[in-house]
Amino acid sequence: MSIGLATPPRRTLCAAPPGRPGPGCLGSGDERATGTGGEAFAGAAAVTIGTSIAAQAANASAEADCSGDAPSFTSSSTVVGLTIGGQPIDIPPGHFHITIPLVGTLHLNETISTPTSVTQRAIWLDSPILDDIVV
Repeated sequence: MSIGLATPPRRTLCAAPPGRPGPGCLGSGDERATGTGGEAFAGAAAVTIGTSIAAQAANASAEADCSGDAPSFTSSSTVVGLTIGGQPIDIPPGHFHITIPLVGTLHLNETISTPTSVTQRAIWLDSPILDDIVV
């Protein structure tokens, strides 16, 4: 099996047969992969979304290991210093979301897993009035 990494804005590590990375598994400059595994990392400092959402820093990482025919995936993300409307927000462990009236839903530390991929998002704003923003 081989590992591929989707191009931005989504960072998806996925496993596929050699020579056939499949949809969304195209290589990029952030990829470090071998025939048995790979990892991806994305991070940003001073994240600002609109005029009222800010974080001092955010990062997400994902790793894949292919042992035989069964890939295994791990991922994590961190959001530091989140404020909404100037108010500090405590972030509990795991996936956490906050509904922001008239803006949308802010998802923090979200993991999306399938049998062949993992996507880790540190911050994701799902908004009916703004373009979706993923860090």
